[in-house]
Amino acid sequence: VVAHAKMHGIKVAWNPSAYQIKESRDEVMSMLSLIDVLVFNAEEAELLLGCGKPKEHLMQLNRIGIPYVAITDGKKGAYLSDKGRMFHCEAQNAKVVETTGAGDAFASGLVGGLALKNDMMLGAQIGMNNSASVVSYYGAKNILLNYKESIKKKVKTSAI
Repeated sequence: VVAHAKMHGIKVAWNPSAYQIKESRDEVMSMLSLIDVLVFNAEEAELLLGCGKPKEHLMQLNRIGIPYVAITDGKKGAYLSDKGRMFHCEAQNAKVVETTGAGDAFASGLVGGLALKNDMMLGAQIGMNNSASVVSYYGAKNILLNYKESIKKKVKTSAI
């Protein structure tokens, strides 16, 4: 499916799970060069790429040629690569009730920002704000923010 999408100019975003990586690491690695947006958490990055810090993982994934990469790391925020430029986004200050759905809320916001304006920082802002909202309530998708709500609060970013 991914190869077909690439042959037809369709961009592909992927969020491989720890299960997928554990069960078929070689297949996951072989697909990475076909991916436009890769989003996963620090645990999944370590499973796939071995021990290392997020910056090292981003550099490895940049060498593969993935244009956009995000590695989420809970309270530590998210680490992003935008065509080789690397950034860190601080986690939003939120009362954490439950973390289910936080990664999905982030990933969907990131992809949305890229789709809307081809802007990874906008996507990161939308994703971080949505993630902070989701963890503040029970349930994986409660209180997802709309576009206007998700851009109200700026996200602190810094180059890494």
